[in-house]
Amino acid sequence: MNERIHALAEEAKQSVPHGLTTDKWIETYNIKLAKLIVLECADVAYKFDELTIGQGYTVAKHIKKHFGVE
Repeated sequence: MNERIHALAEEAKQSVPHGLTTDKWIETYNIKLAKLIVLECADVAYKFDELTIGQGYTVAKHIKKHFGVE
């Protein structure tokens, strides 16, 4: 994995509250990491928008909608 994935994993880990059961911690972490990855993918599409005159925005919107991320 590249460094960005490791950074997102660390961000997800730091966002999970202390004191959760192991199962709840893993569930919370997985949800947070998945959301961060989806948002990162959408951000890449937004940046691509500058080169494609609007297509990147559309792709980013569809990525977020597909995964139910606002």
